[in-house]
This record gives sequence, structure tokens and C-alpha cells, in this order.
Amino acid sequence: MDMDGAICPTDLTDEQWNLIEPHIPPAKSGARKGGRPLGLAVVGGPLFSQALTLYVARVFYLLMESLRGWLGKALKRRQQVA
Repeated sequence: MDMDGAICPTDLTDEQWNLIEPHIPPAKSGARKGGRPLGLAVVGGPLFSQALTLYVARVFYLLMESLRGWLGKALKRRQQVA
């Protein structure tokens, strides 16, 4: 078996390759039916990430700050009663 001129040389013998080849799925074309264009993923990903960082993280922080204030008042009332 001479693989010197092959595009991707391999260590497999022809017999081994014949055993493996039927289990390899066929290559797909670059275009997907009903798929979204790559540009949407490239632009949409960073926009989603930015929105998550600027808005969701801020809302979470504000909720935690409110919870801290509520718990602080509840603990002060509990200490005054005791």
C-alpha cells in the first residue's frame, strides 16, 4: 500500500479501512435546508451575550440587593423582639 501521494496519509491497511469505511457517515454539503445563515450566529451571539450581561445581570444584582435589605430589616426586627 503506497500512501505517499495521498492527500491524507493513514496508518490503516486497506483491509482495516474496508472494515471502518461503511460506518463513516457520508459528507454533507455546506448548505442546510431551513438553516440560519452563519452571519446571524456571528452577530447574534455577541448581541445576546451583551444583552445578558447588561440587563439580566443588572436585574439579578438589584434583586439580590433588595433581598439583602429585606433580610437586614427582618433580622433587626427579630433582634429587637428577643
